[in-house]
Amino acid sequence: MPRVAAAIVVLLVVFGAGVATGLWLERGSGPEAEDVAAAPPTPGSVVDPIPRGRSADVGVWALRVVDSDDDAAERIAAANQFNAPPPEGHRQVMVEVVLERRGRGPAVVRGTITAALGTPAGRTFPLGQDCGILPDPLDTGQPVRESQEIRGQWCWVVPEEELAKIRLEVAGTGGGSVWFRL
Repeated sequence: MPRVAAAIVVLLVVFGAGVATGLWLERGSGPEAEDVAAAPPTPGSVVDPIPRGRSADVGVWALRVVDSDDDAAERIAAANQFNAPPPEGHRQVMVEVVLERRGRGPAVVRGTITAALGTPAGRTFPLGQDCGILPDPLDTGQPVRESQEIRGQWCWVVPEEELAKIRLEVAGTGGGSVWFRL
């Protein structure tokens, strides 16, 4: 029994030291704090998203946000009579994108990138079917040849209090994600 108690004490000390070190570094008290504070934000990060109209590579695609509408309910309702309006306190956010195939040979978008809206605080809104039928949806199953572009829309339902904070996050199959300003 004394060995078990000693093992538990050792684990608690190691865990406590790890937590204390993490808090110390998180607060910027460590020697690395000056380097982190001095480093400029990376273009395409959540704090420095790619501006609308500029392309950025996402996996084997170059993506460009060409338009966004944070109150697209009327346009979506006009696209199909069965589209439901967003719930009270929410808006339908529609984003128009252009994707250019940068890889060799033809491919489809489906399965090669994922898109979500997110905030710097970490709140995420995954792409779904919340908006219904869009006026010009991005055809993710269409074969796209090398250097060919396709254009279309994605849509999300977002709480109104998050509208000023949201950005588009797109991740490619090669790993990593790129953030775009709406």
